[in-house]
Amino acid sequence: MDLLLLQVLDLSIFAFAIPSMLLLGYIERKLIKPVMSFSKIEGFIHENEKIESEGLLKIYSDYLDNDDEMGILSRSYTNLIKNNNNYIENVKSLESEKERINTELNIAHKIQEAMLPKKSINNDSLILEWFCKPAREVGGDFYDFYELDDENTMIMIGDASGKGVPAAIFTTIIQNLIKLFMKNELDPAKVLCDINNQICENNPEMMFITLFLGIYNKKTHKLTYANAGHNPPLIKEDKYKLLEVASEIVLGVLEDYEFKNHEMEIRQELILYTDGITDAQNKEHELYGEKRLINFLNYHEHDEIMDGLIKEVNEFTNGEEQFDDMTLLLMHIK
Repeated sequence: MDLLLLQVLDLSIFAFAIPSMLLLGYIERKLIKPVMSFSKIEGFIHENEKIESEGLLKIYSDYLDNDDEMGILSRSYTNLIKNNNNYIENVKSLESEKERINTELNIAHKIQEAMLPKKSINNDSLILEWFCKPAREVGGDFYDFYELDDENTMIMIGDASGKGVPAAIFTTIIQNLIKLFMKNELDPAKVLCDINNQICENNPEMMFITLFLGIYNKKTHKLTYANAGHNPPLIKEDKYKLLEVASEIVLGVLEDYEFKNHEMEIRQELILYTDGITDAQNKEHELYGEKRLINFLNYHEHDEIMDGLIKEVNEFTNGEEQFDDMTLLLMHIK
């Protein structure tokens, strides 16, 4: 009886063991082995790098046609690798393009910078100084000054519509035109008329520019000027004040417009500026404004203005992004 019981028990264990072994083999083949294979992806993943996919895809290919969860997981892993590699490739392409653009912008900046005065004027009659702070690598503000002859000095400042490369190209063209016309014509209003017509003849992008152009005579202390929509100058007569001038239309909007010359006498100082200074904003969207500018100028000597004003505007904006180019020209009469 005991022998028979043992034989029955052995048969029961054997009968149970075989299905169990088959089940374990199935689990190993269908679950454990695929999961262990999928886990190998960890060694292939590196930050900001493509996944070396050839070996992994070969592993996943054994399960791609399965209709079960492993098939879904295998196809998902395969798509993930392909999408990741495409993304990394696109990022690298964008970085390369960005580097190329930055290189070209740097060249454009140097070209634009080369067009501007290299040093201040400091002679027996006057001092002419400036600062210019573009909002981008290149900008739409421009300025120039140079001695025309023993008595006369040309001074100008302008602000083109827009920012960046288009505005920089536009201002470079205008600056060259002014130098060309000034060789044969010492009449600011006539020069503005000629430049305005040149722009209006071919201006598909409908760009425009404000421009203040003047000629200062050191013997008479008079500045003969024409103003195409630019900010009125600040003149010092004991204290700084806004000069009331007729602000005519900007260049590039109306062909054959007749600009007019005006005269003013300068005995102390004259400042020309662009609205990037007065329109600088703080976090409360408050403008720096003409009043603050005039107050600052009235409490500083001319040799403190350049560095001091930049610091003053930076403190006012308190880290806000610079919205527009900022340019200032200072003429000090000795």
